[in-house]
Amino acid sequence: MSVNIVVSPPEEAASPLTRNRIVCFVNDELSAAALRKGLEGGNLSIKRGTIRNAIRMLETDTELFALVTDISGIDDPFTELERLAAVCPPDVQVALIGESREITFYRELMEIGLSEYLPRPITRDMVQHQLRPKLLGDVAPGPSDRGGHVISICGAQGGAGATSIALNLALQLAETTKVKVALLDLHLQNG
Repeated sequence: MSVNIVVSPPEEAASPLTRNRIVCFVNDELSAAALRKGLEGGNLSIKRGTIRNAIRMLETDTELFALVTDISGIDDPFTELERLAAVCPPDVQVALIGESREITFYRELMEIGLSEYLPRPITRDMVQHQLRPKLLGDVAPGPSDRGGHVISICGAQGGAGATSIALNLALQLAETTKVKVALLDLHLQNG
């Protein structure tokens, strides 16, 4: 009895350039801009095209982490998704952009294993909140705390100077901080 031992060569670790590579195929500049802004900071490549272009690319280039592709204008997206599945490695995250807003269509896509589906027109906020966490595993930085401050000035009686102080303080704050300042005098004529 003979025993064959096969020693596989060690797998090469994916280079940092391909490990987090996200390739997007979209047909319009609005979607491209939304993806560019929403996925900024990632290893992102945006190309013109649809799912058919993505299939052609994956026939020769499978070194990617995620694929975002447009299915707009495709008569039978599920047939194209079958073609995509035949050439796409199983560990690649796939997200779609399309025209349908039907929940049943969305559920069918999620059942076959897609990461996300975004209906057109997509925005930067849609990409940041729905797509980015699934593809990059993080949350894009949101807007900084835009809460304001409230300063109250009260006068004991009319003519005490509360309006003059409030007006001058508002002008000074606007000038020094270069931000918007709102002034509200609840009873202008009487104290």
